[in-house]
Amino acid sequence: MPGPVAILSRSGTLTYECVHRLSSSGIGQSLCAGIGGDPYIGQDFNDICRFLYNDHSCQALIILGEIGGNAEEDLGQMLKDTGFHKPVFGFIAGQTAPPGKRLGHAGAILDEHGGGIKSKLMAMHDSGMIICPDLASIPKLVLKVI
Repeated sequence: MPGPVAILSRSGTLTYECVHRLSSSGIGQSLCAGIGGDPYIGQDFNDICRFLYNDHSCQALIILGEIGGNAEEDLGQMLKDTGFHKPVFGFIAGQTAPPGKRLGHAGAILDEHGGGIKSKLMAMHDSGMIICPDLASIPKLVLKVI
């Protein structure tokens, strides 16, 4: 549904679910982009955020992340460095997965060198993102801001 919120996601299924919940709440989307969850991808969250920086059709951004990799940590740093001026909401899937557990694809694996839930949530919080505890909370939180 056309609207003011961009969604960037590492998971196709999370994207569909988030779009459904937003649309059901009357919140449309300006862009939905999946970067995937594999270790080697094309564009990342940072690339697309740079595109959205001056996009007037985007009033808020939702990041749907997951355990494994450093995409969310890298995005948090970029948001701090650039002073990204739009509200950013973040959700991380797989928060209760034990270390070493694979979640669907090669990039979604926890290891001791990064990609864990604590480092992701800290990077997101430190960048000013609004942390969403679950998918159900996203529409309510977005409606408070836009």
